[in-house]
Amino acid sequence: MNRKLLVLLLALLVVACAGSYQKWQTSQVIDAFKNAGLEAEAPRPMSDEDYGVAPVVAEEATRFFIPSCGDDCGGRIFSFSDSDSLFKVKFYYTKMSEGSTLFFCWVFEKDNILLQLDGDLPEEKANLYGEVLKSIR
Repeated sequence: MNRKLLVLLLALLVVACAGSYQKWQTSQVIDAFKNAGLEAEAPRPMSDEDYGVAPVVAEEATRFFIPSCGDDCGGRIFSFSDSDSLFKVKFYYTKMSEGSTLFFCWVFEKDNILLQLDGDLPEEKANLYGEVLKSIR
């Protein structure tokens, strides 16, 4: 009987820990950018077109724009419920960037959040977004 109880408790612990991976929501990242004085205009849930051929495995995904960089310049914020899904999307954007300067983009992560920024954004400005993301508490 004690062994069954132990197995049940371990199973509950695994389920509880699995649900705790998702720490941040994309709206919290948008708010942090705006509070830091960074552009994060017209945020909206991502559409199939916004994903392109990227893996659609995020729990939540938001597209936003940085008008000072250009009309269609901006980024994507992904929130994940597990590290494997985050890795898949990060791998996709990282490999895409390595393959061609045409597809280059900036990629930052913190906990369950992945931030992808258009490669047209100057490195200094992209790093500001990365720093704000990393500073979220």
